[in-house]
Amino acid sequence: MRQPLLTLLPAALVAALFLSFGAIGGEPAPLAGPTNPVVTVDPDDQGQWFASPNGNAKLLKLAEGKNAFFAAIALEPGAAVPFHRDDTEEYLLIMEGGGALTLDGHTYDLTEGSVVYMRPGAEVAYLNGPEETVAFQIFAGPKPARKYDAWTSRKDDPEVVFEEVRYLVDTLRISEKVYMAEWDVFIPAPRCPGPPVGADKRPFAGDCAKDYTDWLYFDVVDTPCEVRIETSPGKYGGDFDIWAECDLDGDGVRSIIHANRADKARLTSPAEVR
Repeated sequence: MRQPLLTLLPAALVAALFLSFGAIGGEPAPLAGPTNPVVTVDPDDQGQWFASPNGNAKLLKLAEGKNAFFAAIALEPGAAVPFHRDDTEEYLLIMEGGGALTLDGHTYDLTEGSVVYMRPGAEVAYLNGPEETVAFQIFAGPKPARKYDAWTSRKDDPEVVFEEVRYLVDTLRISEKVYMAEWDVFIPAPRCPGPPVGADKRPFAGDCAKDYTDWLYFDVVDTPCEVRIETSPGKYGGDFDIWAECDLDGDGVRSIIHANRADKARLTSPAEVR
């Protein structure tokens, strides 16, 4: 019986292959296939991710033909894939994160750089670890990928909009910490793009935009929220607070998403506001 292949790729190769996958939504990703054999994926373009019905996974379709299906898939921390069997060979390349893969009765620890081969009809289950896992997935025959047809971009779903906002706020949080490591200071940013803000996305514009785009490692091009950052001195280099105020469901009432140095983005307004 052919055994699964679990190898750790050189870090440089992993870095070379990695694309910057982002939040659900965006424009449809280029899909290579028989009628469109060559496409270009922009590493800075989030593309259109499709969310699983339970919201614990998302998929970016990259290529599909008569004999194969190729995609990127991201799993939330702690997400579980129940036991199942697919009719074709399947391959995975773990780009980020990892967890426990049970394959034909054996359990393997997957980490960044693990490569997995699964035979047709293999019994497979997976439990994701404490971090998001991003992987490339190939089916040697596109039939098993039909299960993804029920996944949707759900751009207008308040839960999906919230995930986009959370991604934005966590990006700002990481940028603050990187800025502190480089310059020994956190940097504030004013309320932007300024009122009034509805459910539709609007670009950061005017004088306030400069305070965000000049010091981010990549520009924040649009947001469905007003965002502001306040900083304060402290014993261990100070702290910062990031607030995003958003009308997630278009009812005219704003939700508040907050992050600081210690905590990732989370909803701090009452859940029913969403």
